Amino acid sequence: MLRRKNTEPSTPEETARVRKLRAELHEAHDLHALSEDPLRHIVALERIRVSVTRSMWWFLAAGLGFTTAGVHDFLAGDKPISDPMWWGCWLVEPALAGLLITLLRWESEMLSREVAIPSGRPGKTTGPVQWLKKVLLGSTLVMNVVPTLWPRAGSGEQVTPGSVFVHIVIPIVVFLVAEVMPLIQTGFTRAKERHTPRANATDTTPASAREGKPRLPLTPTAPAVQPVPDTPPAPAQPAVATTAAPSRSAIPDAMRTKLADLRANLGRSLTPEDIRSALRVPEGYAAQLAASLADAA
Repeated sequence: MLRRKNTEPSTPEETARVRKLRAELHEAHDLHALSEDPLRHIVALERIRVSVTRSMWWFLAAGLGFTTAGVHDFLAGDKPISDPMWWGCWLVEPALAGLLITLLRWESEMLSREVAIPSGRPGKTTGPVQWLKKVLLGSTLVMNVVPTLWPRAGSGEQVTPGSVFVHIVIPIVVFLVAEVMPLIQTGFTRAKERHTPRANATDTTPASAREGKPRLPLTPTAPAVQPVPDTPPAPAQPAVATTAAPSRSAIPDAMRTKLADLRANLGRSLTPEDIRSALRVPEGYAAQLAASLADAA
């Protein structure tokens, strides 16, 4: 006869501290899963990109505002305010800056989408885009430096090292900012691509296994009752591949009862591994028993 061995231990009632620690453990699992989510890293990178881009545009606009005054001084000269050209000179640098900003926006968008900027004719390393930026910023540099180095006669202005330095450095900084901004956009785009999850068509791992280890239950569960025989049955001879599976009536009553209890405990159909683990029979015979039970179900 088979006897049922009850391995369920007596579970003491949990204390309030144990329940509190278990709840904290669940919270730690949730926080870790959220902090390591790739989409959270992408959102954080996008926020930093927007902040850095706005700051760069603001400082670029401030530098262009300074150069606008220098360009106006260079072009207006001694013209009176009543002269329309005096007012028109204020529009030269904003027009050049508008072209530059529009060009930078286009270049940043192309590079962020990994579209190569055309370089013009084959074999040329410098294309029309780079030439246009150099002409725009070179014009600004010349029109800011010339009035500083050669003041107008009768203006009373003197050449000072500080004024010359500022009028040279600021246009150069504006040019370098214009060169760096597309690189910033490209760097953020590549960083976001590294954190973008990619679906693997050959990956057969269940989603629950990829998410990490299973969390501990809030309520401890008792171990399942495992029926064990008094004495293990003698190993059966391995079945030949051509041997038919034993019928349900050919299975001994004790073995059939044990398999029925095992199936009820597991709540599913038995596999050959389940039968081998419970009855300690050869693999071939376990497969035949599993097939026989599946046909009889």
